[in-house]
Amino acid sequence: MSAARSLNWLLISSLSALLCLVSPPLSARSVPPWSKAKTPSEGTAQSLGFYSEGCLRAGVALEARAPGLRSVRRSRNRYYGHPELLATLYQIGEELEAEGLKPALVGDLSQPRGGLMTFGHKSHQSGLDADIWFGVSLKGKSAVMGREERLNPKVWSARHESLLRIAAQQRLVERIFVHWRIKAELCQRSEPPAWIRKLRPWFGHDKHFHIRLSCPKDSEACEAQEPLPEGLGCEPEHLKWFSALEARARRLKGGEEKPPLTEAEREQKRAAAKARRERSARRAALCQPLSPKR
Repeated sequence: MSAARSLNWLLISSLSALLCLVSPPLSARSVPPWSKAKTPSEGTAQSLGFYSEGCLRAGVALEARAPGLRSVRRSRNRYYGHPELLATLYQIGEELEAEGLKPALVGDLSQPRGGLMTFGHKSHQSGLDADIWFGVSLKGKSAVMGREERLNPKVWSARHESLLRIAAQQRLVERIFVHWRIKAELCQRSEPPAWIRKLRPWFGHDKHFHIRLSCPKDSEACEAQEPLPEGLGCEPEHLKWFSALEARARRLKGGEEKPPLTEAEREQKRAAAKARRERSARRAALCQPLSPKR
C-alpha cells in the first residue's frame, strides 16, 4: 500500500471513529413513538385532540386504488384517517371521474394511530388531513415559478381549478391550504366563486394542496380550529403575508431594535405560554392510551 493510500485510509478511519462518538446509532435517536405503530388501535374510530397535536383511534386505511383516486407513497404507512375523511376522498374521486378527469394522486393522510410524524408534517395528526397532488404524476412541475412567485401558464390548467372546486364543495371540508398565488389567481375573477373562501394561503402547496375536515360529530374530544373569517379572504395584505419575498422582508425588518416589553406585556406572554403548556399536557394525556410502546 502506498504512503498516500495509507494516509487516506487513516484519515477515513479516524473520521469514522469520530462520527461514532458524536452521532448515536439510528436506533438510539429520538423517534416519535407514533411512527412505530404499524396498525391502527382497536375501538370506535375517533379523532382526538388537535390537528397538530392529537391522535387517531381505530384509523381506517385508504384503498390503494379507487374510482378517481390513486394512493401514493404508501411505503410511508400514512394512508389512515377517520372514516369521514375517507368517505370525502372517495366522493372527490367519484366526482373527478364523472367529469372525465384523470385520477387524483392522494399523498399523506395520517399514521395508523395518528400522532406526530418523523418528518414532513406538524399537522396530519388526528386523521382529518390529506394531501392531494395537482398533477397526474409526482414528477409534475410547480404551478408557481420564479422569485416573484408568478403563476406558470404552462402548468396552471383547468384541472387545477377543478380539483380545488370539487374538494372545496365537499360538505365536511373546512379548509384547503394552497399557495397564495393560486388563491390570488382565483380572486382576480370578475365574480370569484364562493367556494374559494375555503382556500387558505400557506407557504409551499404549489404542487399539491392540503384538505382539512371539520371535527366529526362522533369525536367529542376533537378540538376544532377557529372558524373562518367572513368574506372570501382576497385582501392583498392577507395573501401577500404568505409570499416568500414578503417573509424575507419581515425577517430583515425583524432585526431592528424593538422597544422593551412592558410588565403587562410580559405577563401576557407568560400567561399565553402557560396556557399552551397546559393545553399540550391535556392533549398528551388524552392520547397516551393509544401511543405505541417505545
